[in-house]
Amino acid sequence: MPLSNVGELEDFIRMFFQTLENIPGYSPTNFNFENFPDFSEDSIKVTLVQEEFQKQLNITYSVYMDTPEYKANQFKSQTCNICLDDFESEDTIMVLNKCSHYYHQDCISTWLTNESNKCPICKVEVGKGRANIPDNHGTDFDSEDDEMPPLIHDTSD
Repeated sequence: MPLSNVGELEDFIRMFFQTLENIPGYSPTNFNFENFPDFSEDSIKVTLVQEEFQKQLNITYSVYMDTPEYKANQFKSQTCNICLDDFESEDTIMVLNKCSHYYHQDCISTWLTNESNKCPICKVEVGKGRANIPDNHGTDFDSEDDEMPPLIHDTSD
């Protein structure tokens, strides 16, 4: 991950040293890279920040089918592309505001919370994301809840 300015470098260095202090049993004299969190690009998931969920349309599938937005939508699917179940008329769906792809509300909420802030189909960023960094012990470091500086990827226009 290339750093493009001094501020990003300062944030990275601060995050690096704060992460070292959070490793159980860490001291400068007994540091072991095996205990260090994996910061490879593949290990960090950027997920949607909570306030971005409110910008998405949540609607019953049958109601959505009667809207001008649905009629204008070039992507019309009768199947959720996450769980692969067909939509039932009473299902609540979430329509992503940036691309108009839609999914079962529960399916896409889980995806956006745990996997990515991008649409699973077209990969457009749905909104602002936050970095979730694994700590090599099977849990995620959530930059919103802990004291490390947040790794925010601002995708707002």
